[in-house]
Amino acid sequence: MKENGARGANILIVDDTPFNLRFLSDVLSRAGYLTHTAADGEQAIQLAHTLPMDLVLLDIMMPGLSGYEVCSQLKADESTRNIPVIFLSALNQELDKVQAFTVGGVDYITKPFQVKEVLARIETHLTLRRLQQNLEQNNLSLQREIADRIHAEENLRHYAERLRILHEIDQSILAARSPETIAVASIGRIRQLIPSQRAMVTALTGEQSIKILAAETAGTLSPTIDEKLYEELYKSAILHAGRVQGVPNLAKAPAQSPLQAHMLAEGIRSYIVMPLLIDDELVGALHLEACEPDAFSEEHVAIAIEIAALLAVAIRQARLYELAQQEITERKLAEEALLLQTAELEARNAELDAFAHTVAHDLKTPLTAVVGFSDLLQKRHGQMADEKLGDMLAIIAQNGRRMANIINELLLLASVRQMSEVPIRPLNMEIVVESARERLVDMFEEHAAQISLPESWPVAYGYGPWVEEVWTNYLSNAIKYGGTPPHITLGATAQSPDMVRFWVRDNGNGLTPEEQSRLFTAFTRLGQTPVEGHGLGLSIVQRIITRLNGEVGVESVAGEGSTFFFTLPAIMDDVDDLVI
Repeated sequence: MKENGARGANILIVDDTPFNLRFLSDVLSRAGYLTHTAADGEQAIQLAHTLPMDLVLLDIMMPGLSGYEVCSQLKADESTRNIPVIFLSALNQELDKVQAFTVGGVDYITKPFQVKEVLARIETHLTLRRLQQNLEQNNLSLQREIADRIHAEENLRHYAERLRILHEIDQSILAARSPETIAVASIGRIRQLIPSQRAMVTALTGEQSIKILAAETAGTLSPTIDEKLYEELYKSAILHAGRVQGVPNLAKAPAQSPLQAHMLAEGIRSYIVMPLLIDDELVGALHLEACEPDAFSEEHVAIAIEIAALLAVAIRQARLYELAQQEITERKLAEEALLLQTAELEARNAELDAFAHTVAHDLKTPLTAVVGFSDLLQKRHGQMADEKLGDMLAIIAQNGRRMANIINELLLLASVRQMSEVPIRPLNMEIVVESARERLVDMFEEHAAQISLPESWPVAYGYGPWVEEVWTNYLSNAIKYGGTPPHITLGATAQSPDMVRFWVRDNGNGLTPEEQSRLFTAFTRLGQTPVEGHGLGLSIVQRIITRLNGEVGVESVAGEGSTFFFTLPAIMDDVDDLVI
């Protein structure tokens, strides 16, 4: 008996000669093979389909089905086509070798049989069959290994893509500064990881109502979302306990809430809701909805839980950041308001001090003259000549007008600060200037002042009574500090597309830079000429023009006169209804 791998192999012997069947069966059995015999082709085919044969010895010439026909049928069947077939042929029989190999035979043995030849050929083809089976098994194992590797690589790519998108979500969350921007930055990437027709992030507000921070829809779902419908989710203890809500198939849900019925009507068939929970506080939820039932796998749920944890922390941090920014803003506003109030109080105190100085000094001087001359007239009016009496009365009247002018200007200075709303209108500057000139008729005559006016004036926005006061102050100063006689020129030029500069030029001695720097300070007098003044006029001018959104200034060169100007907002189009 051979000690090799052929021991135990099933061999089917097919021959219509009983002697050949017994001989071959006896030889092969002693060699360690398991033999099965068939006397005709039909029986052979039946045995081949019944028992797993490792090799078939097949006689060619048999009654009924020939060996060629039996071999053809075996090779045509999937379950028997791989069984090696060795044909048996007598020396006096014609062997069609081409046909034998054509129908699927692997070898042939001639009769009478040589035992060694039979065993050698059988062992050779069983070995080839074994090698072929091993090769097929190895190929199957290799294919499975390749498939497993492809699957592993696909899982690795999928996991790498998942990590990349999660990293992008994390980075976008870190860069965001508000819950809305956090949600918007995350929602599109979430749908890349978890396919869904709608992804949404909602948050609880301070009033315990919900707010949609971001939503993205696809397919036939409507982009309009009713926030009220989703409030029912937050009433459930499931979300507040940090557990996932969801329905795998809405169509099979036994009882449907109003929200679920609405989803079903929209075409949604499955959904999951992930709580955004941090420190046992529910701050919002991540909603994923799909138009297919059972759309979300365990992996999808795991990814959604991971993203929800990131969103919860980010939204909490964003809210804290917003509160901090709001507190900082409020504190800055409070500090700015305090600084403004402090500056205003300081200005008011300075004005109060200056006002007291004006009252104590500028009003005291003319008041002293009025009182002194009044007392003198009371005691000696009967002894005075009419001319002397008239001179004293003129002095009293002049000082009275000075006091009245000081008081009027003090009141105007206060009113400019106190008036909350200024009625700004388009101005007819020609009328405004003429009104100012009429107030100074006596000064023009006294100093023989000459004035040059432009042919036309541009239209600007302002408040007529205040602008008239500005012209009055500028003209008064031009007369008082101009040449002898004063020659005054008025005009207007465009300073920019939206501002007009109005100006008054005199022929006086001009001003030094140091004098120019003190011109518009309240209660300041230059004191360079013997002309009387109390330092209120230019301060009033500055305050008026500032309230009218303009600027004041002076351009002067010592010995060449001065040009005082102010600016007002220009009117770009023609205006029919002008006011003073």
